[in-house]
Amino acid sequence: MIANCAFLAALTVFLLAGWLAGELRFLAPHKFLLFHLYAPLLGGVTLVLFLNLCAIYYSVARWLFLRETAGSCCTSTADSPPTTRRSRTCGRS
Repeated sequence: MIANCAFLAALTVFLLAGWLAGELRFLAPHKFLLFHLYAPLLGGVTLVLFLNLCAIYYSVARWLFLRETAGSCCTSTADSPPTTRRSRTCGRS
């Protein structure tokens, strides 16, 4: 699931960078100077954007795909004796 979120975040950053490059076409004559002066800043902003997108996509994926496993902490297994009362750690009364 982490690899899928990282791939989706990288794809989003790539598409965003491509769109932004098209919109900032008028800065093309000055690209050497801009990249020379602001390369660390641009790299840092891109890295922070990528990590934030990874976190957002991961949390959305967990919310979507792991909803039905929330109640599994209350079920008894073959190793534990059956109880008549639910555990209070499950979040349900």
